[in-house]
Amino acid sequence: MDEQTAINELIRRLGARDAEAVEETSRQLASFGQAAVEPLTGVLSGSDRWQTVNAVGVLEQIGGRGVARVLLNLRKHPHPIIRMVAAKSIGRTGDYRSARGVVVWLEDERDANVQCWLVISLARLCGARAFNTFVGLIDEVCDNIVRNTIIQVLGEMGDRRAVTIIQHYLADPDHHIRESAKEALARLGHVTGGTVG
Repeated sequence: MDEQTAINELIRRLGARDAEAVEETSRQLASFGQAAVEPLTGVLSGSDRWQTVNAVGVLEQIGGRGVARVLLNLRKHPHPIIRMVAAKSIGRTGDYRSARGVVVWLEDERDANVQCWLVISLARLCGARAFNTFVGLIDEVCDNIVRNTIIQVLGEMGDRRAVTIIQHYLADPDHHIRESAKEALARLGHVTGGTVG
């Protein structure tokens, strides 16, 4: 069996509902590396959501610039689960050059779960270089889940400039936001209310 035939057969198996079989199939597909990227891209617009989600997972394992571009193209996919999986995976590609595309997607995205994964992926791709982006977004986001994620990411970055920004959220009406602010400040070594955190 030639390489292309083997790749196509493995892609067909990505729609299986057996987690162990899909895991093995994904591992085998990822071993083909860049040779599997184009055939996997063809699956992403298909109607089988399982196959699409699993194809995104394989692309994540392959990683690299070409994969990041493919995942960014899923930002307009009609199904939020597909967008969420792609948003999660793009941060694991290791392609920091895709960061601008992630920011654009984040600005356009309306689903809070997808936005959270975009925030996490941007932090993975850029680390502290994304600090100003997160500071600019924290008050713009409409959903507390996303704001909460940004606060957590700012705390994990370790940049002490975040202290004054995060302190503002200690008085937030949302309990989860207040707790995340306390935890983020503790990570940054800032004392609140007489104790750290």
